Parts: sequence; C-alpha cells; structure tokens
Amino acid sequence: MTNPANNANTPPDADPQADKPAGQEPPQAETDSTDDDDVEASSEAVSFDERRRRASDRKSSSHPTANVWQHFAKQRQAAAKAAKLDIGYHRPTMEQLAPVLLLAERQPTVVQTERDRYTDAKAEQRQSSLDRGFDRHATLNESATAHFLRKPPALKVPITSALKHGVITTNPEEVANIFTSHWRSIMVLPASTPSPDPALQEVVINHVSASLSTDQRRALDSPIRASELCAAIKTMRKNKSPGLDGWPVVFFQTAPEIFAAILCIVFEYQRKRHGCLLPHQRTSSITLLYKKGERTDPGNYRPIALMPVEVKILSRVLAYRLSAVADTLVHPSQAGFVKGRNLTDHIHLIQALQHKATRNNEEWYATFLDFAKAYDMVRWPFLFAVMSKMNIGPEFLDWVRLLYRNPEVHLLLNGAPGPTIRPNRGVKQGCPLSCLLFDLHTNRR
Repeated sequence: MTNPANNANTPPDADPQADKPAGQEPPQAETDSTDDDDVEASSEAVSFDERRRRASDRKSSSHPTANVWQHFAKQRQAAAKAAKLDIGYHRPTMEQLAPVLLLAERQPTVVQTERDRYTDAKAEQRQSSLDRGFDRHATLNESATAHFLRKPPALKVPITSALKHGVITTNPEEVANIFTSHWRSIMVLPASTPSPDPALQEVVINHVSASLSTDQRRALDSPIRASELCAAIKTMRKNKSPGLDGWPVVFFQTAPEIFAAILCIVFEYQRKRHGCLLPHQRTSSITLLYKKGERTDPGNYRPIALMPVEVKILSRVLAYRLSAVADTLVHPSQAGFVKGRNLTDHIHLIQALQHKATRNNEEWYATFLDFAKAYDMVRWPFLFAVMSKMNIGPEFLDWVRLLYRNPEVHLLLNGAPGPTIRPNRGVKQGCPLSCLLFDLHTNRR
C-alpha cells in the first residue's frame, strides 16, 4: 500500500501512473517510500530545523537547473584550488627575494620598476655620451677662448733673496729691509721733493672740461644709506682675502641688514666727529704679486692692498655711485673701468687704421705708452683738485678723502707683516674705487 507522504513529495508535473499498467506500482514509488521511511525513522532524533533544511535540499536538487549551478560551483572550487597550488609552486624563495629586500631597505619609499631601471640606464648612457663628447672637444677641438686666455695659476713662491747694489743677499732680515725700503720710497713722497708749480698745475686743471649736471652732483652728495651698504655686502665675493683683523666677507653676510645699519652709523660718526676712520680701518697689509723679471728685484712685484672688509664695503658704495656718472666725466678714448665701454673697441680701431693705411699706401706710426707704478704715483691734492673741477660735490669728496686720511700699511713678506709705512700718495690696488679715481686723474676731457 502506498504511503500518502509519497504523493506529497512528488513534483506536481510528474505523474507516477502515466504509461503504466493498471494495478502496478512504479519502481520510483518504492524507492521514495523507503527514503521517507528512513526520514520518519530518524525524525525523533533530528530537530525540526534540520528536517526543514533537508527537505529544501531535496526539493532544490530536483529542479531542472540545479545540476548546472552545482557544476559551476565545482568548477569554481577547482579553479581556486589550482590557483592556490600555482601560487605555492611559483612562490620565490628568500634567496630570490634578498636583492629586492636589500633595495627596499636602502630606499624604503622607492619601488624601482622595470620602467624606472630603463629610465635610469638611459639617463646614465646619455650623461656618459655627453662627458665623452666634452672630453673629445676639450682635447682635440678648439675650446672656449676664455680657456686659452685665462691667467695661469699664481704660484706662491716665497721671497728668499733680494738684490741691492748688485749684491744678492739671502738673510731674511736684510731681504725684508730691502723690500720695505723700496716700497716705502714709492708710497711715501719725501718731504724734500719740491711741489709742482701751482701756476702750471692750474693750467692743466683748467683744461678739464667734463662737468656733472646739478642732478648728478646732488645724487653723489646724497647721504650714504644703510640700504646701499647692505647691497654692497650681499654682492661681495665670499672668497676675498680679509684685512689684518681677519674678519672675512662671509661674517658680514650672515646678517647684512644689521651690519649695514651699524656701519652706516660708524662711518657717519667718524667722518663728522674725527675726520678719519677707526685705527684698524685705516690699517692695511700689502701682499706682493710677482709680475716678471728677476724675483730678487723688489720692483718686479705688484702691491695688492688687503683692506678690512668694512672699508671695502664703503669703497664699493662710492664706486657704484661714481660709476653711474663716469661716462659723463671720462673721455671716450678711455675704455677702461667705464660701464658700457669695451677694451676691444680700441683693438678694432687700430685694425681699421691699419687697413686704411694699407689701402692708401701710406706709412703710419703708433706709439704705445706704459705708466711705471701708475697707481702708486697718483698725488692726492691733484686728484682732489681735478674732481672738484668736474663739479663733484664736497660731500662725496669728503667721503673719498676719508679713505685716504692717515692710512697705515704693513708689507706682508712671506706671511709676516713688516714695519709700518704711512703713504702720502697713490691709490690702493685692490680697492673698488681706485680704478675710477685713476681714470679721473689721467682724464683730459
């Protein structure tokens, strides 16, 4: 006899009696009956929720698409398992990871990919090619003109001997005395030297026709400002040698605004109250640079003044002001140290004159003159008289006189300062203002 539960579990679209003889039970009915008996037998030990889940599973498994989705689920599980096995098979060892870990330790924030390595290698190759090209150009081809015209490095050769009256001495004290006496005779004009004829000097000065305008004179005579001193401090080269006080340029460049304000007060106070600079500001050392000829001859050296940096700052401000009007004061034939002019213009002029003489089949002559101790022979009274004739105001002249009032120099021979020399003529080589002062002294405009 058929269990009523069997009909309840049979799908509605399935007819167990279709195409079967009468009175014969279908085989599936017996199987279902057996399964249902097992479920009823174990129903006492299984909870209601578990029985409900099992019934739902049996119902879903009988759906036409259930087998398809189960197949897909098995495929996904198999693919995931294969991927895990593949990752485990290709997992790098610690030996293989050592270079990568070392790179990450050195550069923890940089992950160098293949593209990065390619870019770095390409950049190194390009830089190497540029370096090889530069070396080839420097060794085989013509380099820059400045390279060929550069000054040879100065060799610091100590002065160990001196010539006096045809006799060479190597005694250090005698060598120092010979060099000091020679340069004292140049820097100090003997009191017994007769003064120039005032009438003749007046005639020479009257030939000076260059003159400043009222606005230019007013600009030169304006008070020295702290901003000008600050700009001079900032634009000075750091590798310049200091004076005897030892304070370098970089010391003042640590706080240019503060030092500029202090120096402005000091310079103005010294000029108005004492008429001269402080003792250490008036003291300079003279180092000798070898030019040519016998090294035993003191005249074959060029004296370079090592001034205190604070005095160089003031000289730089005065030179900047004077250079702004130098084109008005200096004759066009003088191209040296004037802004906007070039020494090569004179070279082109000589070449043009030479070509003209050749075309005209004429014989021309050129005279080349050289000043002996040009800077060292400038007389201060004549210089100040020429500057006054050029309508340079008294305030600017007073600042220039301040630099040349009661100076003291020491000849620095082999690093040791010599006796004190008090010069009364010459402009200092190494002072920013000296070049323009020499132009005005020799100018005949």
